[in-house]
Amino acid sequence: MDIIIELLMAEREKLTKRLNEVNDKLSEAGYSLSVLIQDSINEVDKNDNNVKNRYSHFKIDGSIREQALEVLKTENRFMFKKEIVDILIPFHKSRGVEKLTSRVTSELSNSKDKVENLITYQFSNSKQDTVWGNKTWLDENGKPKKQHMYNINEEREQTKLFSF
Repeated sequence: MDIIIELLMAEREKLTKRLNEVNDKLSEAGYSLSVLIQDSINEVDKNDNNVKNRYSHFKIDGSIREQALEVLKTENRFMFKKEIVDILIPFHKSRGVEKLTSRVTSELSNSKDKVENLITYQFSNSKQDTVWGNKTWLDENGKPKKQHMYNINEEREQTKLFSF
């Protein structure tokens, strides 16, 4: 166990050194770290406002299940749980991402037999590659129709590159 801690501490030290080098280069280029942090905060606020504007019809006092289903209906496509949570979090900041993720998972899973046409679609052998959607969004071969296709972002694609 001690060797693992030593390795992690060495990695942390290398990353801290690299981060300091990057910060120095940014300073040399005229960027202030506090400005960059504020820009990041402003970007989060802007994204939250965009979500709130897009979901102005949203029932704030509705259940997590109703809200998650509304997100799927509004987006009109298969979605990863994380995408649903990312849309719901501006309305539930006091819950935190982990608690909200757990609730969304629980509510949607418990609703599969209760909500007509609510399904999961797993597009690989990995459970992480599971999206939520509507059964009517599948074609005759059981694949998502193009207009209801889930999004794969670069981060998700890159995680597939790592294997043991």
